[in-house]
Amino acid sequence: MADLPEQYKKDPDLWLKGFRVDETIDPKTLCHRILIHDVDVLSPFGFDLKGTFESGQCFRWKAVDENRYFGIVRGKAVVVSLYEKKHLLIENATAEDFSEIWYDYFDLSTNYASIIRQVDKDGFMHESVSFSGGARLLRQDFEEVLFSYILSAQNNIPRIKKLIESLCERYGDPIPGNAPDAGPAYSFPAATVLSRQFCPENRPGCRSGNLCGNPFGGYRCPYIRSTAELLATQQIVPDFELLADSGAKEARRQMCRFPGVGEKVADCVLLYSGIRKDLCPVDTWVEKTIQSRYLGKAATKNEIRAFTESYFGRYAGYAQLWFFYYARNHSIR
Repeated sequence: MADLPEQYKKDPDLWLKGFRVDETIDPKTLCHRILIHDVDVLSPFGFDLKGTFESGQCFRWKAVDENRYFGIVRGKAVVVSLYEKKHLLIENATAEDFSEIWYDYFDLSTNYASIIRQVDKDGFMHESVSFSGGARLLRQDFEEVLFSYILSAQNNIPRIKKLIESLCERYGDPIPGNAPDAGPAYSFPAATVLSRQFCPENRPGCRSGNLCGNPFGGYRCPYIRSTAELLATQQIVPDFELLADSGAKEARRQMCRFPGVGEKVADCVLLYSGIRKDLCPVDTWVEKTIQSRYLGKAATKNEIRAFTESYFGRYAGYAQLWFFYYARNHSIR
């Protein structure tokens, strides 16, 4: 892990939401940057950027080098790096951005130590949290997660990233700024924009998504268009309190009103937008891992979902984050 740059080895004089924060300006790029000190206090395994950004929960981060990631969050293009596994540097960000975006986005209000103790229930989970426990569960924008996971159906992660990048280039707004290594950056388009501009022909009989001269996501295109219209016209207004406080089945039922959203996508949206933490989305990796380690090959998705919610309780989402990343990196299926 890289050493802390000399300009940050000083006594910080700014405290925000319980963290010491330094804001400086790069004299070459005039880029504002903040260093958040000692984020490792929230987890016995420190803060793991790779585990956070490459755990399957997000699609708009890419590695710049071994210790730096470029990403776009809520209209901000930034580069994030980690020093000594505990100091988080965000380039092209201000102290105000920390309070308004990054504190919430990185789930910095949550101390993971007690959560890890409660999900570290057996040998497999002990291996999982030992390997992945520095990964944090992001709190992403609801609409972005919703459209991203509609596009994720029957897709692998590299393909999903390309689709989302194309969606943003076509319908998002250019993001000004001077984040180093950023390149062109675009915001994620709002539902109001997609409802007007995505598939303007609005062919109701186009179930393949390929009848126009500008094909995009195949059979997922009608789902994107219809979901955008439902949100933009407020035919469906998400009730976030209801989604958070109702039973898991009711929350899924509410989410499945959106075209293209089944139970797995519903769980992903609810978990990765920070609405709920008690859900375990069951994809192929999760299915095979739980079958292999706990329930046997005959276990169905519903049985796996019920098991994870019972076994891990209100922290099933955190458990899934850690064992999913561990299983993928160790080919456990």
